[in-house]
Amino acid sequence: MSLIPASMPEDLTLTDEVLGDVAVIHVAGDVDQVSCEPISARVSASLEQGVSTVLDLTAVRFLGSAGLSLLVAARTTARLFGAGFVIVADKPVVLRPVELTGLAPILPITSTLTAALSRITELT
Repeated sequence: MSLIPASMPEDLTLTDEVLGDVAVIHVAGDVDQVSCEPISARVSASLEQGVSTVLDLTAVRFLGSAGLSLLVAARTTARLFGAGFVIVADKPVVLRPVELTGLAPILPITSTLTAALSRITELT
């Protein structure tokens, strides 16, 4: 018997952590059209409550166009609800698509969780 919900791809892991008043969502696996729904739901639920949120993508193996759309949507949602939003990414698999699409200047990306927590306090 599988404990993975039907909407959660088997190769995707989401882990939540609360550090002070910041929600941290750790993502491991591929961020593509199939996996975006559960990630987006988790991020949106946090941001729509006005909770500053860090999305940790350091364990992501692939970031597709749906994942890029998710990041832009999360940034927009954060602004609408007055929450801080920062992405942690340190590998080319995430950074390269962000740079190639011209999204790097608008997405708040840091290379470490410590830097993200510091930056998120500046945004709120």
